[in-house]
Amino acid sequence: MMNQDAGKIQKFKILDGKDVPRQGPTNDCGVFVVKFIESIIFGRPVSNISQGKMSEYRNGIGYSLLEFCEGNR
Repeated sequence: MMNQDAGKIQKFKILDGKDVPRQGPTNDCGVFVVKFIESIIFGRPVSNISQGKMSEYRNGIGYSLLEFCEGNR
């Protein structure tokens, strides 16, 4: 059985990379990806993502995951 939506192209927005924050020499690539996805989904500017807030972001992601797991027991 074939998916009826297969092959359909949806419109998407192309972001200009000039205001996109860059990851420093750290192991935060996954955190950057999560924050970029959150920004795009919630309509927040990706320019608000800060290398200096990685620890805060990491703690928030961990808390969200624990909260999700607790709610699904």
